[in-house]
Amino acid sequence: MTMYFRMGDRGPPVIRIVLESKGWKELTDDDEENTCWNILWKCGRFKPSEYVSALPMQKLNHFPKSGMIARKDSLLRHLRKLKAVYGSVYNFFPVSFILPSEYTKFVHHYSEQESKCVWICKPADLSRGRKIFLMRDISELTYDSQFVIQKYLSNPHLIAGYKWDLRVYVLITSFHPLKIYVYDEGLVRFSTEKYDMDSLDNKFSHLTNSSINKLSPSLETEKEGIGAGCKWMFQRLKEYFKAQNIDDSKLWPRIENIINLTVLNLTTIVPRMDCCFELFGFDILVDDALKPWLIEVNSSPALALDGPIDVEVKTALINDITDLLDLAPLTVSHRKVVMRAPRPAVPSSTGTVSKRPPVPLSKTTSLRSSSPSAGNRIHRTDRTASFGRTGRSSEVTSSTTVADKRSVRSLSTPPQSHSRVKEESRPKPPRQSPTATVPETSELSMNQLNIESEPSAPVASSSSSS
Repeated sequence: MTMYFRMGDRGPPVIRIVLESKGWKELTDDDEENTCWNILWKCGRFKPSEYVSALPMQKLNHFPKSGMIARKDSLLRHLRKLKAVYGSVYNFFPVSFILPSEYTKFVHHYSEQESKCVWICKPADLSRGRKIFLMRDISELTYDSQFVIQKYLSNPHLIAGYKWDLRVYVLITSFHPLKIYVYDEGLVRFSTEKYDMDSLDNKFSHLTNSSINKLSPSLETEKEGIGAGCKWMFQRLKEYFKAQNIDDSKLWPRIENIINLTVLNLTTIVPRMDCCFELFGFDILVDDALKPWLIEVNSSPALALDGPIDVEVKTALINDITDLLDLAPLTVSHRKVVMRAPRPAVPSSTGTVSKRPPVPLSKTTSLRSSSPSAGNRIHRTDRTASFGRTGRSSEVTSSTTVADKRSVRSLSTPPQSHSRVKEESRPKPPRQSPTATVPETSELSMNQLNIESEPSAPVASSSSSS
């Protein structure tokens, strides 16, 4: 049977390209059964009524309230609260202040610094590098809306003198239980002029946003060490590290920890919904000690196809997402339900969508991995997730301590594994297999771990604070 999708007014064309190549058909407002879709994809947020009318076998590409970590000011508040409870494990974001509400605190911190540091100022709700500027002296500070001002990381790792960062794609298919997938590939984004602290007003030197650097006059020139353009794939970066004898074995697990610690507490905020998934874009800056820093999170990461690297990375990304969602065509009975009766549960202001009490989560944390079956990058079983990296099995069980009347766990990095997926599941006997079934014919690039834990207790790795 045919699968159907709908898109918002500003939906990325890559969605249409990939789904139509898989035999899907697009529904429009003029179609008689325009509510009988399998995927509804929008760049903006959905109305509560759209969540109400969707069935579990239909998927919307945003969860309610998940966008709170996509605003720079909300993300900062979120991370501060967690750092106040769990301490130095959250030392992966720069010193930051929200303006104008924290202007006095910023001035106090600024006056106590021994030497003038560089600060970067960003609008709280804008993307694509708009209105971002750098400053040394407080007299240069101007803002006309809510801004976040951060201490500028002035020691980034450079490749041939150029600054770069990582765009990491993260898929969440469920918050209850928490299921996170991290895409194996991603984008390495470069500035198009060499890093120079003496020219703070040169955006092509200090910003790595593709939307900024694609306007650079040196974009298509052959730049020493990085070539033409402003993007690499992760694979090329790893080859560069290997050629330069740079040990990146701790970099990727630390990025996993940042993603895990940032997302985990959303389980207490996002309501229980079966009809959603979310694609996040995590922007990670790496310093000269190869320590990753979280810069921001995007709830609608750019999916424009600006060049061959975008085409290769993003078309495969969307293809893997649709395979992981494991959608099935709507039957005649499903279509009747969609056309006649909305779901009774409505997302409320308290974040709940059902009157049933939440199922308690277990107080143990475990991780297990094993080698994949032939032809698949992911293999799902009752207690095991397999990865196409090392071909060997490993198991890690965390130790449990008590802090603030809650269990805080420390999850050590899996030996010789670069899989970047965490999953939180509740112990509902008899134990059921995870809901996402991977087709045997597809070779997926998403990695996945199984983690059982309380939603309020972050699962931390000792490497994230080093």
